[in-house]
Amino acid sequence: SMGLLSTLQTVRLDTEKLISPPPSVADAGARLLVKYLYGLFSASRSKQLDVSYMALTAFPMEVFDVKDLRVLDISGNYIHQLPEEITQLQHLEVRAIYFRAANIVSLYLH
Repeated sequence: SMGLLSTLQTVRLDTEKLISPPPSVADAGARLLVKYLYGLFSASRSKQLDVSYMALTAFPMEVFDVKDLRVLDISGNYIHQLPEEITQLQHLEVRAIYFRAANIVSLYLH
């Protein structure tokens, strides 16, 4: 279980070839890495994904692996562009709230 990793302090990954988690998350340390992976794991049941404040520099494509995702929080990251595929998330109630520089940009597609 992911909860058993609460004392994990160091994770070494070759981020040059890493696809998931994003290298920015892997480079941020074990605590953030475990939080990211646990969030993806939990989202498969809860249909809610919180990847806020995880040092993301690009939209996490793993979002599209969560079937029937209803809620997505990507706020507080360094994401400047959403992929066109975001419109495929048809069950999403809250599309996205994220920061671009000093401006808060909200996107609601319903």
